[in-house]
Amino acid sequence: MQCPYCKEEMQLGYIDSNHIICWIPESERSQADAQMWKSSKTSNSVVLGNYHLFCKATVIAYYCRNCNKVIIDVPEI
Repeated sequence: MQCPYCKEEMQLGYIDSNHIICWIPESERSQADAQMWKSSKTSNSVVLGNYHLFCKATVIAYYCRNCNKVIIDVPEI
């Protein structure tokens, strides 16, 4: 994948977690922090990766070493 910022080639990789991986709007961050659970997300969160009982949450990600950006596609639900 070509980096949309610097046009260099990005490296394919993964982000793993023992918890849910989600993007949370800044305005709802304190709401998510208050939950303190593996599934802490808010009504406007975008789930990027879900964990299962014996499996980590994993998302495919592309990393640009030139400009230190990570690109993650949002999975279809």
